[in-house]
Amino acid sequence: LHVYLAGALASALLSLRGMRSRGKELPVVGASGGLFGLMTALLVYRWRHGMACQELWLVLALNFAIGAASPMVDNLGHLGGALGGAAVGYLWGPRYVFSLGGILVRDAPLISWPYV
Repeated sequence: LHVYLAGALASALLSLRGMRSRGKELPVVGASGGLFGLMTALLVYRWRHGMACQELWLVLALNFAIGAASPMVDNLGHLGGALGGAAVGYLWGPRYVFSLGGILVRDAPLISWPYV
């Protein structure tokens, strides 16, 4: 939920900034920024733990390409969602630390949530 909300918020903020720089004041709505955030958070998780990431890169590239082909799609919103999800995934996402010969595994994110 945190990743999705961070992606959606970053998507809305970057989209609004892009719209204002082009002289438009139209709001942009949709869930795709949050979904891009989820994809990039999963990408960060897999990269951090040495898992294969090629298919996620392909999905992201295809989604950006499809968005670029359509004039009605706001790719700045998608980019904002992707950056927001990647940031949350990197800072607060699970980072497993192995010790005692791989027997003990603990979650040690770079920043922990205050209420957890």
